[in-house]
Amino acid sequence: AFSGVGIGIGVILWLVLIGITIHLVHKNGQTVGKKILGIKVVRSDFSRASLGRIFWLRNVVNAIPSVIPFVGNFYGIVDHLFIFGERRQCVHDKIADTLVVKA
Repeated sequence: AFSGVGIGIGVILWLVLIGITIHLVHKNGQTVGKKILGIKVVRSDFSRASLGRIFWLRNVVNAIPSVIPFVGNFYGIVDHLFIFGERRQCVHDKIADTLVVKA
């Protein structure tokens, strides 16, 4: 019975964190970690990035290659190496037309 209570509390805390994250991303383009670091996601024209754009284009579409054997590992490396480009945009930023800027 005690482990069931622990699992229940864990699920509730997880749902609260998801709710906070959705609220922060919708309001400011920030996750909890981005808020702590003082950065946020904006469109490339510095307008507010929508929750849908951040969720679908930056996360879901970006995760699709990672499930393909071998391709996923290569894509992950290439995605992160793009940060060294002139505009400091990773591949997922280019897909979503977003930038990460100081908040």
